[in-house]
Amino acid sequence: VAGRRGAIALVKKQKEVVGFERQLANAGKKATYRVGDGDDDWLVQVYEIVVQDGGSHTATFNWYRVNKETRKVTKEFEEKE
Repeated sequence: VAGRRGAIALVKKQKEVVGFERQLANAGKKATYRVGDGDDDWLVQVYEIVVQDGGSHTATFNWYRVNKETRKVTKEFEEKE
């Protein structure tokens, strides 16, 4: 993976992330990405910034691991049916 930007690009291709971005866009918002270096993996947090009552906080959609060598993307939290 070509660094942090490459990790984000791979995560953005995930079906559920595409849907999350679309849902936020329809509400006039956007997804935010934070990347950490976890030795063999890039750790990518996908979240939105929620503004309410004069303050703000983050609401995490999911965390993803992107293997630096294989480029495999793994979700930290599975979706409940």
